[in-house]
Amino acid sequence: MKSNSRFTGKRSVAPILGLAYAIFLVVGLLLPFDFQLPQESRVEWLPSGPGVEFFFLAGIRSITPTARLRDAIVRQNGFAVEVWAATSRRDQIGPARIASYSRDPYSRNFTLGQQHDTLVVRLRTTRTDLNGLPPLLIDRVFGSGRPAHIVLTFEGGTARVFVDGQMREESVGLGDLSNWNASYPLVFGNEATGDRSWSGRLFFAAIHDGPLSATEIRSHHDAGWSQSQSETQGDRADSSGLLALYRFQEGSGSGVPDESARQPLIDLRMVSAREMSGRAPLFPGPTSRRDPWHWVLDVVANVLIFVPAGVFLSLWFARHLVDARLIALFATGAVLACSLTVEVAQYFSLVRYSSWIDVLANTFGATVGAVWHQRRGPRPIKMLSKISARRL
Repeated sequence: MKSNSRFTGKRSVAPILGLAYAIFLVVGLLLPFDFQLPQESRVEWLPSGPGVEFFFLAGIRSITPTARLRDAIVRQNGFAVEVWAATSRRDQIGPARIASYSRDPYSRNFTLGQQHDTLVVRLRTTRTDLNGLPPLLIDRVFGSGRPAHIVLTFEGGTARVFVDGQMREESVGLGDLSNWNASYPLVFGNEATGDRSWSGRLFFAAIHDGPLSATEIRSHHDAGWSQSQSETQGDRADSSGLLALYRFQEGSGSGVPDESARQPLIDLRMVSAREMSGRAPLFPGPTSRRDPWHWVLDVVANVLIFVPAGVFLSLWFARHLVDARLIALFATGAVLACSLTVEVAQYFSLVRYSSWIDVLANTFGATVGAVWHQRRGPRPIKMLSKISARRL
């Protein structure tokens, strides 16, 4: 079979399409990488009072099982999570995780996060997906740098979000919490995988066994987050209503003890992003970081995106080769080599994952494109060339 690499028409759009596609791939591959100079990943105690400050990619993560937290919340079918937090930057995205009971960027029980000045609340229920989507969005929460009192409360299928004592968002008909996962860690200032870091100060965090009323929330807001008020709130530790309590008043060391009365205690520890992610294995399986539907969509998207790569590479190799099988082989091999290089490089990135599934999907897409071009010829590109020539 002989390949035809020539196009008819004075104004072929093939080079333009090839260049545009190459730019699209390069931008898509490079933008998600973090090319910042390495910074120290750390969490520091505030020198002026209770609280911690998160820098770069560090976080605070539970070091003991959280099963009793999940069991109590599911049994009650209601809870409240309460934090006092102040952002360091308004331009944070991800959303950046302030408080999260989750496994990775795709699976969670709940998350409080920041996206620019918007508070993003994700809550897994029987009516939302495993990632807690669709989220609740509350705008104009972050930006001033002052501490914000944030409370998420859930009861009877209704979620409410309070900011500084005022209810800002309500969502009804959310089902129940029976699909929560007991194996997830409790994390502050980051995702459990270390790739959704938040920069800011955290002064207080508590998880309540059951919802808080609007009156209770206003009372907690009026009490404030200072040292004296934290001690007042700490007096509630002996009540049955607190599942976990963190006042961040240790001032030294890396441990953050759970000050609630519930056993076993869910203690925390300051960790770097490398410690959180583990970065192993080099090519994790798809189920290790996302649910099946995310995996299927990723595979389909990668295949479709790389079909044009096979076509355009075939066109280029056809300028130097005649045998159609060699052209398809070289085009597929080029995509395979590039995919392997990118996926291995992602292993050393704190914000990306390497995946052998992506390598296979990319290569398969390129193979389809190369074989299609060799068997069908450049008919679609000829058609585009004629349309473009008429309009130009």
